This record gives sequence, C-alpha cells and structure tokens, in this order.
Amino acid sequence: MCGFAQALNGTAQVAFRSEDFIPKSGFGISDKGKDFIRTVFLHPYPSLIDIKHMSVFSRHKFYQFREELGVQHPETLRLPIISSHTGFTFSSIKDFLEQKNYRSGFRYVQGKTICEIQAKNHSIGKTDFLLNNKLFGNPWTINLFDEEILEIMKSNGLIGISMDQRILGAAKTMMDGSRPEYFKDPEAIPLYEWRKWFKEGTFDLKEAFITEDKTDREVRHIYLLCAHILYAVRLGYSEMNWVGERSPWDHICIGSDYDGLINPINPYDDVTTLGKLRNDLLVYLPIVDKRLEPLKDIRVFKNNNSGSIDEGYLVQCVDKFLTENGKNFLKRFLNNWN
Repeated sequence: MCGFAQALNGTAQVAFRSEDFIPKSGFGISDKGKDFIRTVFLHPYPSLIDIKHMSVFSRHKFYQFREELGVQHPETLRLPIISSHTGFTFSSIKDFLEQKNYRSGFRYVQGKTICEIQAKNHSIGKTDFLLNNKLFGNPWTINLFDEEILEIMKSNGLIGISMDQRILGAAKTMMDGSRPEYFKDPEAIPLYEWRKWFKEGTFDLKEAFITEDKTDREVRHIYLLCAHILYAVRLGYSEMNWVGERSPWDHICIGSDYDGLINPINPYDDVTTLGKLRNDLLVYLPIVDKRLEPLKDIRVFKNNNSGSIDEGYLVQCVDKFLTENGKNFLKRFLNNWN
C-alpha cells in the first residue's frame, strides 16, 4: 500500500529469508493505500495510522493526503498522527535533499536493482569524556526529520522515542565518538522514490509517476535518548505557537520497541528497568540540554535565581514522557479523539 523504510538491511534477509525486505518498487501511497486510510479514518470507530515503517516519501504523502481528506471530511483532522517507536535524523528533509547530505548509488542483486543512499554523519553534541566524546545520531530516513516532528505535534499526535541503540545512533565500535564523513551502513530506498528524491536531490511532493557510575557506552546511550527528547521539544518551541498549557512535552513518549528485533540501550533492557530510566532521565536531561548542539539557543530547562532548575517542572516532563502522555492518549481514544 505504500513504500516502506527498513530498520535492518542484511539482518532482515537472514531473519525472514525473503527478498521482499529489500524495497524494489512502490511510490508514495498507492490508490489501495489511500482507500484503506479513507476507510479507517471515516469509520464510526476510527483507527490511527502508525507512520513508523513508511518510507520518508510515503510519510510526506500521508501528511498531504490527510490534509486533502480533511478538506472533504473535517472530522478526520481530529485524528492525531502517531509514530510508535522512532529516532530523529536531527535534520530538515529539505536541507538533507537540497544540500545533498548523502551520496547516492545503486547495485544489482540477482538481477534486481537495489537503490541506496549513504547519509553524512554530523555531530549533535558532546559528553564530558576527554576522548570519544562526540555524539552522533542515526541519519537513516526511517527516522523522523524536523518537518515531521512538527507535523505530528500540530496534529496533537504522539512520538514514541525508540530505545534501540542503533536507531538512536550508537555504533558497536568502542571509539563511537569518531565517525567517517558518511554513515557506515548504506540504506536501501524504494526504486521510484530514490529516483524522485535521492537521485536529483529535490524536495518535491508532486507525483510524476548520573544516578550511579556508568560506563562510557552507558553514558552515551542515555545521552542519545535525552538528545532525541530535547531536540523534539526544542524544535516544537522553535517552530510553533503554543496556547494555554500545551507544550511540545505533550507530544512525545517512550516508544521502546522492546518487542522488536532490537538491542536496547544500556542498561535498560526491559520494562523492569523503567524506574531506573526515570531516575537517570532526571539526572541527564538537564546535562544534555546544556550540551546539545542543534537549536542550542533554545534551552529547555532554564536555571532559576539560585542556579538550579525547577525540579518540579523536570519531574513533570519526565513523567509525561514515560507515562502520562500515553495514558492521556488512550483516554482521548476512548472519547473518540475529542
């Protein structure tokens, strides 16, 4: 029904033994896909569309189709957009394409064309280690771009931030703070979408056709999770006008993907560690807020006159991310998204 984004390349082929995990065709959202969206949105008990594994082109076509459907059926615009378990590219899709922050190519596998891109690495912040201190995100297009974070927030939707090391940007090497110019793993892109966006590099939606001592790795992992949380909040404050008590904090939540094929960030291996995660977020969010480079002019946690941040506000934000936003989202569902 639409082009899709892979979380794994080679591993998916081995795990499922199917060449269909290499995108070969598909362009945005098909007519069948649009019919499906229209049906579930207009149903008396509507369902939501999770954009997580849509390709980046398909996601943007979904946002566009949602607006078009809303003109004919305004009631559908009350349905929020969700991305259940994701990371961020820390980039605008427009800049990514037009500045060609990737290199593009293709290869043949058993007579089939596999189109790929390899995104540029860029540092998003630093830890306080003397060596190996730079932080990098994962620039694969399965992760959300700036425009999409804002689109979800505007829809009164919810972003579940993944706990997967790889999706957040951690690498297996011990010297993870040093990266080559381009991200190590190339990413397979659906053929027609590759031609549309990543061959020419044009953004066009028209359809032509510290709570305890931690290891270096553990600190990097909690830094990366905090970086994703704070970036969404900074972007929301930067690009949107907020009325009343609403804020970007109302539109992000934990999206662990614990039931997926992931290697969770250390040391939060399963749901029994969420209490520990809460304690660590209370410690590390203000630290990372001082060191995160993107949108650094926007400080999420400001010091008061005594030099410390508002602890009550910090606790409220962490609890929204871990529990309250998810519960409130379900309550809205039970009231037909009122």
